[in-house]
Amino acid sequence: MTIVRTLMLVLVGAGIGLGIAKAQPIEPPLIFRLELSPDAVVLKSYTVKAEVVNQVAQFVLELTFYNPSDFVQEETYIFPVPKGTVISNLTLCGAGRCHEGKLMSAAEARQIYEEIVRRTKDPALLEYLGERAFQVRVFPIPPKGDQRVKISYQQVLQRAGNLIELLYPITAQKPIEQLLLQIKIREDEPIASVYSPTHKISVQKLSESQATVSLEATRVQSAQDFRLFYTVSEKELGVDILTYRMGDEDGYFLLLISPAQDELAPVPKDIVFVIDVSGSMEGEKLAQAKQSLKYALGKLNPQDRVAIVAFSDTVTGFSTQLVSVNEANRRQLEAFVDKLEAGGGTNIRDALLWGLRFFELGAQVEKFRVEAEKKYKELEALRERYAKGELSKEEFDKEAARLQQELQ
Repeated sequence: MTIVRTLMLVLVGAGIGLGIAKAQPIEPPLIFRLELSPDAVVLKSYTVKAEVVNQVAQFVLELTFYNPSDFVQEETYIFPVPKGTVISNLTLCGAGRCHEGKLMSAAEARQIYEEIVRRTKDPALLEYLGERAFQVRVFPIPPKGDQRVKISYQQVLQRAGNLIELLYPITAQKPIEQLLLQIKIREDEPIASVYSPTHKISVQKLSESQATVSLEATRVQSAQDFRLFYTVSEKELGVDILTYRMGDEDGYFLLLISPAQDELAPVPKDIVFVIDVSGSMEGEKLAQAKQSLKYALGKLNPQDRVAIVAFSDTVTGFSTQLVSVNEANRRQLEAFVDKLEAGGGTNIRDALLWGLRFFELGAQVEKFRVEAEKKYKELEALRERYAKGELSKEEFDKEAARLQQELQ
């Protein structure tokens, strides 16, 4: 059986790089150019944690406000939500204590809020402003201190066929220093694919029917709604399509094709690590490069093969051929990395050419292995024919000698 290998040439340490229901249009982010006072309240963190179970999502939003000034401040924050959302809980946390909020009419809440502010107590007011927005007013935010607001709500996600959409509006009335969004999805049906057309996300499949999605960003100056689609399917191949068209203009479509998530064996890999050990790498840079290289070696499988090429003004290598990453070889590879020292010039050209030769040699060895396997099968078939009396001894000896010669 021919083994297909993934080939990689990795350059370590050198200072160069080698290179729903209905689909809706994705609006470009609106850029706010904010001129903030040095004393303005800062939105220190914006954390969203959601758990989706069979299309029902439970969201927990936590906002942390920081007051950089020397006087007490209050903050008003607009909180948009998708249609059909039910606010279930509001909590204000500060000075090590948390207080449950209360949902009430806008007029009643505003009156109570003004009275409490005059008495400088801790209210967190959630007002309904329109079809898709609530307003949070927080007071007091102490000088040089934090105040946290927690909001919980539920939402039934929209579904069209096997396609389920999660929409979360991210507001950016002021810069967000730290944005974190974590979503856990659990369905009775197998989850085929997970995709966001609006943000770069990290997706981890925990099982056939469970997945986690995460998004992290810092110093967010503007924001657009976070949109996530995932598909569920019992079929071996899930196929779903999103379409969009405005007026008489040409339309667009997104086709999601998802094979069943069977447990697949890791693909054997051939990797050549090329590491810069020139004088410019001395100190912390070389230490980090060596640490990264040892980390990568620790993540490889025994069927993977590697080579290490180190260069300054000269080029040296761990071996003249690719070696399997078994435990014995792994220890020797790590020992080779530990002994690397910085010094000399930067002969990157010869280092890369040296690294590429491993793949040329590997290709030749693989070609020979395939040919040898073919000849051995021919020899075995020849023996079977001879045993059945289909060939004379003279014919068998002649063909066997030819195959043996070709194998040599």
